[in-house]
Amino acid sequence: MTVYAIQAGERGPIKIGWSENVERRLGNLQTGNSSVLRVLGEIAVGPEHEAAIHALFDQHRINGEWFSPAPAIKELFSTPAGDVHAELSRRYRSMGATCYEHADEIDRFRQWRESRGLAAERALTHA
Repeated sequence: MTVYAIQAGERGPIKIGWSENVERRLGNLQTGNSSVLRVLGEIAVGPEHEAAIHALFDQHRINGEWFSPAPAIKELFSTPAGDVHAELSRRYRSMGATCYEHADEIDRFRQWRESRGLAAERALTHA
């Protein structure tokens, strides 16, 4: 499962959500959207991290899971695969005590992947 960022057009809003199949999700969203949608990136974390990632960008929220196209969002979803979990942990910790448990979950997930020899470059993909 991954948390994804899908943008409407080149400058439109960004949807942050989770899916087991991002391409299928893109197709479903495209059906009801007049703008051409594109995947900005995917982060290999579970759906429980979606809300924490939403919280990171709450000041950019337009409505629900749609956010203004802030550079910080694009930056996170273009972070190199080997650095994305560390970057999420850093951002969670910078938000204060309420997000420490999410940072710890990210660290545990990264350690679990490494313990099974899963390639770090597969943790984040770009469209």
